[in-house]
Parts: sequence; structure tokens; C-alpha cells
Amino acid sequence: MGFVSRRLLLPVLCALAGACVGACTDTRGEDAGAVLDAREGSLALLQLERFTDSDVPLPRLVAGAKIARYRAIDGDALLRLLGADARDLDTCSASGGLGELDLGPEAQVELLSIGDITLRGGGAQSTLSPRLFPALATTASGWFYAGEAEASLPRAEFDEYVLSAPGEAGTGAFEVAMAAPGPVLGLSLAGLALEQTASLERSGAVELTWDAEEAGDRVEFELYTGGSMVACTARDDGHFALSAAQLSALEADENASLVVRRVRVAPVDMHGITSAYARLASSRTLSLQVR
Repeated sequence: MGFVSRRLLLPVLCALAGACVGACTDTRGEDAGAVLDAREGSLALLQLERFTDSDVPLPRLVAGAKIARYRAIDGDALLRLLGADARDLDTCSASGGLGELDLGPEAQVELLSIGDITLRGGGAQSTLSPRLFPALATTASGWFYAGEAEASLPRAEFDEYVLSAPGEAGTGAFEVAMAAPGPVLGLSLAGLALEQTASLERSGAVELTWDAEEAGDRVEFELYTGGSMVACTARDDGHFALSAAQLSALEADENASLVVRRVRVAPVDMHGITSAYARLASSRTLSLQVR
């Protein structure tokens, strides 16, 4: 369900682990290279993603949640297993899959039900009910939440979403309100606006620029070409450079696509869960020719 900046997740993982080498006491600096060790505990991931493509009459809202107890698994592997890949700011990586995870034979993840999760926003209300999770080998099993709806609210940056659940067996009760980030606008590639299909040459470095907004938000880029994908996480400061080496991982494709999303993350106080956070994203998909 997308990537999450490691710096945004660092306080969460530190709380999970109770130990973090060289990074827990001060999150103002860079944390690349921080050693995270979350071997046992509980974690909740709440995710809302609003798709604001211009060719649809109403934005589409996709919601999901996973609440997990776990043991014998480290923080980064746990996040990837649950669908949130932690990555350092201002970096890119090629696509990967669960098959690359080395979880170890002792790793166990139990996905919990906390009752129906209610989502409210703009006068509308919807419900996410727990569903049985198809087991990933012998590692993860239990319940997950997922839903999709059209959202009639006109502008994402003015929306406030409220999520809540009653909990089950004394665990998981919460309520949190978050304002959604605005869509990424003014996007340009090497100085050319990307509102229409543009070309990307892989022979040299290029710069992506956009209209920056909140300093605490992050912007994610995912370039899809054929069977290849490069994903990047950037500060919301209006510019990000893609190197020739990063672009060389892409295949040539006349019908490629660029997914760009602005992401906001906030901690959640969830009863009986060691650490929880909500991730709100506003996403767009643009056509691209990669040569």
C-alpha cells in the first residue's frame, strides 16, 4: 500500500523496540544507517489513500488497516510484510517483493480483529469490517481491513477524516482525526509540465519539481515501466533529482506511468497496542514515455 519514509517511522519503531542505536534520542537529524531492532511487540498500521486523477468524476478513497502482534522479526521486515516499506528520505530503490524477505523460521505475526473500524469524513460514513487474512506460509495469519469508496469531498487538503474502533477483548479501541494532504500539483520533469504525456530519457540525470506544501509531509514517486519499477521518497521541498544510475534500472516503455503521492503520517493512541500510526496519502497517476 505504498512506501513510508524511515524518518517518519523511526519514532514508531523506537517505541516498538525499546532500543534503537544512535537515532532514538534526536529525530531532527538524518537517520540513514540507524539500526532498528523490533523483535517482539504489537503494531497497528492505518492507511488511507485518496486518488485524485482528473479522468474520474469523484476521487476514489482506499482504506486499510492491519493490527499485529509479532515476535522474532525485525522492524523493517515486519513493515514490509504488512505492506509499508520503510525507506530513507531522498533515496530510491528498485521493486522488490515478499519473496526477498528473510524472516527466519521463528517469525510469527498474528493479525488482530479490533471490531469494525468506522471512517467518517465530509458528512459521510463507511465501515471497514475484519476479514480473514490468507496465511503467508506459516508467518502471518489472522484478520485485516480493506475498503474502497468514491469520495465526494472537493479538495483533499480541506478534508478531515476520523477513524475509530471499539476494540475487542480489551485491545484496539481508538479514535483519531487527521487532515488529508493536498495533491501534488505543478509537477514538472526537466522543466516540462507533466500534465500531459511527457518523455523521460534514461541517458542522464533529470530533476522532478512540484509545488511544495507542508514541511513535515513527504512526496513519493513510483515509476512503472513494463515489468520494472523504481520508487523514491522525497522531502516535500519542491524538487528531487533522479540519477542516470537510478533511471538505468527502468525498461524502455512508451506506455509507462508515474504515480506521485503526498503522504502525511501521525501517531495514534490505540489501547493495548505498543505503537500505532495512521498514514494519509493523496495520489495521482500520470502517463509517461520512457526511452
